[in-house]
Amino acid sequence: MKNLKGVISIIGIVVKYGAVVTAIIKGVQVVADELSKIDFGADEQKKPTESLKSNTNE
Repeated sequence: MKNLKGVISIIGIVVKYGAVVTAIIKGVQVVADELSKIDFGADEQKKPTESLKSNTNE
């Protein structure tokens, strides 16, 4: 009977920490989904900048 209580205790610990790990993973997924919705402007075409150097050899 003592051995059975030990096994049940170990199973309980595994289930408890498994739930914690699952909650952390779900939280990371939610954060990743929300960050993917934010537009950081990476899709914009970069406008060509004008050269600051003047051509004096013309």
